[in-house]
Order: sequence, then C-alpha cells, then structure tokens
Amino acid sequence: MKNKASLKTNHPFPIAARRLLPRAGASCAIQLAAALLCLPSAAPSARAASQAERGPRLFFTPAMIERMRQKTRDYPWARRAYQNLKARADAWVRRTDTPPEKGGGWYHNYTCPDCGGRLRFREDHPHEHLCPRCGKVWRGEKYDAVWRSAMHSAFIAGARDMGLMWRLTGRRQYAEAAIRILRWYAEHYADFPPGPGPAGRGRVQAQSLTECTWLLQVMSAADLVRNAMDPETDRRVAEDLIRAGANWIRKFRFGIHNIQCWHNACYAAAGYYLGDRKMVLEAREGPLGFREQIEKGILSDGFWFERSLGYHEYTLSALIAHCEVARNAGEPLDTLGRLPAMFTAPLRLAFPNLAPPSLNDMGYATSRINPRPLEIAAAWHKDRLAARALRRLLDLGASRANLTAWKYGEKLPDLGPYRPPGSLNLEGMGLAVLRRGAGARALCAMLEYGEHGGGHGHPDKLQLIVYGLGRPLCPDLGTTAYGNPMHKDWYKTTPGHNTVVIDGRSMARKSGRLLCFQTGSDADAAVAAADAVYPGRRLTRKILLADRFLVDVFDVESETNAPPAVIDWFLRAPGKLALRIGGKPAGLRPLREKPLSRPYAYLENLRGFAPKGPWEAVWTVDPAQGARLRLVVLGAEEPTQAACADAPGPPGTRWPTLRIRRAKARSTRFLTVCQFLSDGEEPEEVQGPFSLPGKGDALRVGGRRVLLPERREAPLRLLP
Repeated sequence: MKNKASLKTNHPFPIAARRLLPRAGASCAIQLAAALLCLPSAAPSARAASQAERGPRLFFTPAMIERMRQKTRDYPWARRAYQNLKARADAWVRRTDTPPEKGGGWYHNYTCPDCGGRLRFREDHPHEHLCPRCGKVWRGEKYDAVWRSAMHSAFIAGARDMGLMWRLTGRRQYAEAAIRILRWYAEHYADFPPGPGPAGRGRVQAQSLTECTWLLQVMSAADLVRNAMDPETDRRVAEDLIRAGANWIRKFRFGIHNIQCWHNACYAAAGYYLGDRKMVLEAREGPLGFREQIEKGILSDGFWFERSLGYHEYTLSALIAHCEVARNAGEPLDTLGRLPAMFTAPLRLAFPNLAPPSLNDMGYATSRINPRPLEIAAAWHKDRLAARALRRLLDLGASRANLTAWKYGEKLPDLGPYRPPGSLNLEGMGLAVLRRGAGARALCAMLEYGEHGGGHGHPDKLQLIVYGLGRPLCPDLGTTAYGNPMHKDWYKTTPGHNTVVIDGRSMARKSGRLLCFQTGSDADAAVAAADAVYPGRRLTRKILLADRFLVDVFDVESETNAPPAVIDWFLRAPGKLALRIGGKPAGLRPLREKPLSRPYAYLENLRGFAPKGPWEAVWTVDPAQGARLRLVVLGAEEPTQAACADAPGPPGTRWPTLRIRRAKARSTRFLTVCQFLSDGEEPEEVQGPFSLPGKGDALRVGGRRVLLPERREAPLRLLP
C-alpha cells in the first residue's frame, strides 16, 4: 500500500503531529500561485450548489462549507488546511483496497514490553511492530489487532476527508470513493463479532468507547455524501451501520465518566442523522445523559473530575461533538452549567511555557496546551480570554492549518496581550499553584492535595511539581499505555511521584485538604495535609516560592501506637544527578537491598551514602546552557540515607531519581531548598535551621530569612 496512514485515536495519550507548512525556499509568488490553482471554486457548479442546499447537517452545514471556501481565499492558514485535506483525499481516491475483515484491538496494548515506549504504526507492516526507542520489533495478535484498529480508523477518516472534498469542489469521484468505503462497512458490520473491551465491547473496534469515536466519523462521512447515495445504499448505511452501531453501544453504561460522554455524543448524532427524536432526547436528558454529565462531572473550577488534563480534553472533545450536532440542529447546549469554563480551564493550570502538567492518567506532555478548544470558545462564546490565549499560542508557533480553525476560526481581534494567571488555588481540582517571575525567570510550584480522580486517579497526595529554567524540572510523569505492566507497577504508584512513601506502600485513594494559601509581594506560600492516606500517620507539606528559590518542608507525624516505619522522600528531574557535601562529590557506594514493594524493583543502579549535616543534590538539566537544579537538604536528627537511582521517567526513558530515607522513624521532617541556576550563576548560601528569639526556627537563603512556624496550618514566610 502506498498511502502511509498514521495511528490516530481520540484518546488523550497520543500527541498529534503538526502539519507541515509549504516547503521553504519557494518564493511567495510561486507558493501563492500553486495554492490558488488547487483552491475550491468560489462558485460551485449548479449541481453541487443544489446538493449543498440539501445538506449536510451534522458536523458541517452548507453555510459553514461556503465560509470555508471563502477562507481558503482570504487566509494562508486556511489554504494550508485545504491543501492538507486535498492531499489526503486524493490519496484515498486512488486506493482500491478494502478494510481489514477482522475487528481491532486495544490501543493501550501498542507499547514496548521492555521500555514502555509507544510502538510505531506502519501501514505496510501489519505483523511487525517497531519500538522507535529501543529498536525492537514485536510480533503477535495483540499488536496485529491494534494495527487493524488503526486501519479501520484510517479508512473512515479517509471517507470523511473525501466527503468534505466533494462538498467543497462538487467533484463526484470523491463522493463515490467515500460511498464505496461506507457501503463496505454497512455490508460487513453485522459480521464483526463483539470485541474484547475493556471499556465496553465494540465490533469494528475493541471497545464500545472507540466504537463511538469511530461511528462519529462514520456519521460525519455519511452525512457529507448522503445526497450522492442511491436509495438502497442510503438505507443500508443508515440502518445496517449507523442505527445498528448506535443500538450496539447503547448496551454499555459508564456512570459519570468520559466514556459515557462519548456514548451520549454518538447516540445523539445517530438520532439526528436518522431523524429519531427519542434517541436525541435520551442522549441529552436521559439518565447519565449530557445534562447529568455536565451537572455532576465538572468541578467548581471548570475541570473534569478525573483530574487529568488528558481526560479533561478527551471529555471536552466528546461534549463538543455533542454540542456541534445539536447547534447545527438549532438546539444549542454549549452554554449549559459549567461547560463554558472547561474550554479555558487548562490556562489556569498550565506552566509558564503554556505546557500542561501530566496529572493522573495521561501521557507525559511536552507540547503546549491544545489551541483547538480555545478556537471554539472564541467562536461560540466570544470568549476574550480564549481569543487572547489563542493569539499567544499562534505567536509561539501553533498552527491554524487544521479542520477546527478552518471551520470556526476568523481573524482574531486585537484584545491586548495574553497575561498568564498568577498564583491561585484550584479548589475543585485540589491543587495549589504558585507562580513567580516571567520569561526566562518564571517559576512555578504545584502542591497536590485534593480529590483522587476516580479510576484514573493516582496515589500522589502532597506531590510537589516544579517548573523553572524554561521547562518542567520535577514533573508528574503521567503514565504509559494501560496495557503495559509499568502503568500499574510504577506510574500509578506513590513511589512514582514526588512525595513521601511509607514502608514502600502506595497511599490509600483518599483526598487531602488545603490548610493555607497566601500570596504576597515577595513570596507565595501554601500548606496542605493528608491524614487518611497512611494509617496512623499525619502528613503535612509546606512550600514557599520566592523569586529565585523554593523552600519545601514535609512533616510526617505518627500516632503514639504507630510502629516505626521506613519513610522515603522522592524527587526526580531530567539530566545528570550528582550528590555533594560541602561542594565536593559525596562518596557513593552501591546499595543492595530487597525491594520494599514491586515499584522499588524499578530503582536500578541504586547508590548512596549516609550524610550528617547539610548536603546537596544537583541535576544538570541542560549542559549546553549550564542550567542546573540545586537541591540543598538540611540536616535531620534521625539517621538518613541519601540515594540516587535510575528509574522510569517519561515512558520509554529513565531519569535520575533522588530518594531520601529515614529508616525506623516514627516522625520526621524533610527540609529542602531548591535553587534554579543558569549559566554562570553561583548559588546562594543556605544555612539553618536556627532559632530566632521570639519567632521560632528559620533558615537563611543568601540574605533572606524564611520563618519555619510550628503550627501545622501556619505557612512559611519571608522575614523582612
């Protein structure tokens, strides 16, 4: 097969590749002339115009398509979107092959068992599945099934692309090729046996979840070419594919959940396509329908309750699809309840570089937040914040050469610069976000304390997440694909996060609480507690973020009858890690120990020493720029073991990880200071803790003093 389809899914883990711009080096005049030669006609033929008047009506309307034609003449980014669409549609028109005759597999199985990295989909290798990180090739039905899933998605995406090209150009060959694919699925849909799941059972796809996202593409394609179908094909596609698929997925229910939102969108779209009002109302007003998902699933700060920006965006995509078909039917739903806040909520959580933290079950994020929800918010709600943020993302290199912008995007008004939020407490999500500085000096520290997040939550209460030096430094790693053992054995455990672990066990799935949140002119501070995650233990973490450093105090207190425990404090960062005493390398020795639990078996090349008094850990995160994260660890009364290990970082990588251990401890305090050093910068001296008469304990960072109050709820604060 000549066409190289890419593995695509409406799941939060993949990060979509950017579309390539026209080749550099060609003159503007040549590129413009080439672009104009392949633009859709401003005035389609009489037949095409007649067909446009009769549809489509689900995800596109005649007025929308006419505006898309106009934009291809008015905006370079719309021309690129059109050219991308035409290239894909032309490739599919030339194809004569048919889809796989077997159903697909679970997307989360498509990972390397050795390193956890994603396998690379190659259309011309249905039985050989390459890991691009370690170079191994994997074989077997588990992987072949995922290949088939990708092919089914590619065929229907191709049908949708060709249907849209027919609407834009009136060229019959696009419609005929799209109908050929739809007819094939209508003729074969009943022959596909139920899939293996796990999120419901699909037919063409493994799960009812991915069956829904696939069926939505089916309906979009069918709606675009419906007027070109003969009556029998129209009937078969409507009844044997769309109604049959909708009735199949209706068997599966998922409560207040992202999956149910996709089911609702699929069932509603089928109702609109078939003219079945009962289906439309059930998906919207019925038990677990659209309205109930909005009322119960969106937190007070606009985030989806699963506390993962991946699932937030995934759920929002389902809600947007539902809103699109309703809006185009004259029944707007997009302003109900807290739904409008979902579009811009990620801006409140993003790092200073506008990349999101990888909380709970989501893939490790390296790119900036998705601009497409902002595009829709600016168009549907005239949201000024969304418009300003979208302009900023475009200035940073985001592309508008995509279908969402082509459908909804217009020239952005000049509303002034986008201003990132300052420090804030996201009460619904349970996250205290501290921010200081701007540009290259921007710092951010996040303290997790709140809701677990349901089945996609992680046991990570009082986790610390740190951004500085222009990048995430101590991030949440998110997770790998669910079919990989490392998902449950590492990423979804407490040792895989920047928090405290007791006796090697993961925390209970409980929520913590915020005790204090303060902002000031010289520093911002937060205090959070978790008393139910380990029996008989009270955990408290206090952080203070100043303009050039972060102070972190983690207290573990035990009830009188609680036995001594092994208490470990973890922190990870990219780069090369060195442990030092007095500015000199610490004498590390290999540590051979029996792992306390399964996650501890992932700590390789473990080595350490027993410090007495202050010491430091330094990650060189960018040798070329001299960027370093310096962590000063102040002395403790209890015997301490300082150790570093190679442990899983973002899936497919290993990062140097610091573990500070207090063995056989009942209560203890971990007191650290983070400094963020660029090339040529010398660290400020850190001293303490020492007693201040009448005030309590304090420490000194350079010329500034930080008060360490004894009261549990009292925040750290800078002294004059």
